[in-house]
Amino acid sequence: MKIHYRNQYRINLETITLLPKLDENGNLISLVLEGKQVIIVNKAPLQIIKESLLHYGSDFEGARKAAIFHLGNGYSQPIMISSLHNLYWFPHSSPNNLDCGWFALNHIINHKAIDTYHTQVTFTHGHILAINMRERLFQNRMFRARELKQKVEEKSQFYLEPKKGLMIVKEKLNIEYKGNLDD
Repeated sequence: MKIHYRNQYRINLETITLLPKLDENGNLISLVLEGKQVIIVNKAPLQIIKESLLHYGSDFEGARKAAIFHLGNGYSQPIMISSLHNLYWFPHSSPNNLDCGWFALNHIINHKAIDTYHTQVTFTHGHILAINMRERLFQNRMFRARELKQKVEEKSQFYLEPKKGLMIVKEKLNIEYKGNLDD
């Protein structure tokens, strides 16, 4: 599989995961799975998250506050990058940790325990990744991301009930108002 290299990257519908990696000089960069591609980006995963949020009209602090609003306080909250594009992501660990990777909720097909401390995650496009994380913890983080998605979508739907309105009738030069203004 050919690896692509980039200096800039924006999360999109095909982005599956952002994983931390150290380059040959010890700088934190990202290994990105996008569709069937592997991309090395010269930015830390959290930096890609923050820049993508700005692109879609938010920021990291706002996304964290929105998650807390919908889910309450919690550790390593999921974030909504874009509800319009169904981009809900959750972290592997605290976003402040250098080893924190990020996962796109909509690209996870399955997960299972390898042993007590490792989980195998199957993603769309045939990617399979073994991560250093208890399966139960991975499942809980994924559930919280689903819960965030559900709550945001519920609050984004609204129904307008037809109301009796005001009819304006102009006859000659007089304007007459008909209808009940109290409705």
